[in-house]
Amino acid sequence: MPMPKLRTGAKKGQADYPIISIIIIIIFLLFMAPFMLKIFKAVTIPLKLAVNDTPAAVSAINTIDKTWMNFWDIIVMMTFVVSIILMIVSAFFVNTHPIFFVVYLVLTIVTFILAPSMMDTLDKVWTSPQFAGTSEETNIVSKLPFTDYLRTHFSMVLLMIVAVTGIVMFWNSYSAGRQRKKDY
Repeated sequence: MPMPKLRTGAKKGQADYPIISIIIIIIFLLFMAPFMLKIFKAVTIPLKLAVNDTPAAVSAINTIDKTWMNFWDIIVMMTFVVSIILMIVSAFFVNTHPIFFVVYLVLTIVTFILAPSMMDTLDKVWTSPQFAGTSEETNIVSKLPFTDYLRTHFSMVLLMIVAVTGIVMFWNSYSAGRQRKKDY
């Protein structure tokens, strides 16, 4: 009975274009943060007004409100940090051919071309009166300091991500080439 062939090069758990996937995840989270908080505020503000006579209930709702705001901000940043760590770790384990480094550079250039227009759209949402207003129910983005920092410094963060992963991929390509020369 012949032995079954083992599949080589299976890509289980790997994204096809990790840098673009990470950027899309980050922009999606930055885009959804004010909407999630707006939905939460739409529920808690009427509840707070309904139980306005009971100071203990208002205090409990304020505690939940503050905890949720901080929780969402931390979730966005932790997702960002975990995504970056996973991308850098996976860049170490990928054996690359120099042509993939060229493809990486092309995709990076496309990302840098498209990122400003995506960030302009995101800025329109974050600076709209519905999310950056002066009242408690509309001043949502001021309660997301970490996420706002990521949004305002996105181009520098993107440059650092591209630089680190590019260096890792180039190093893997270079060291794999040196290893092939040693084998001959």
